[in-house]
Amino acid sequence: MPHRHEPPRESAADAGTADSSASGTVLVALDQEELISFLIEITRDVWRLESSLARSMDQQAVSPELGASIERLKQDLQSFGLEANDPVGQAYDPAMRVEVAQLEPDGIGDLFVKRTVLAGVSLRGMRLQAASVIVGRKQEP
Repeated sequence: MPHRHEPPRESAADAGTADSSASGTVLVALDQEELISFLIEITRDVWRLESSLARSMDQQAVSPELGASIERLKQDLQSFGLEANDPVGQAYDPAMRVEVAQLEPDGIGDLFVKRTVLAGVSLRGMRLQAASVIVGRKQEP
């Protein structure tokens, strides 16, 4: 499948400048930190949309176009090597590369990731941002 987007072709020396292309489009180069922050937010937003859509489908009919648009956004991000990492349901290990937003130690059994507050983001397998999670145990019946 061809990419719908082309990555910017400016060099690092052009960072922070604007340039008009032959087509009249103005290109603005971002520094690396701004670009990474933007990519993290966009990837997390698509993850949020996908999660919200899944919850909504359980309760009501949802437009198929909405689901298709979210899937297309997700595929576009993946074509650039960006992925949202959602560890919900996984056994918790202190060596996990997550940020524990909340610990709920009551309950029975081993600790696991009960909920993902913010998905982690990786670029071509390299972690850009850790997931923020709630860790706990199963509630007693």
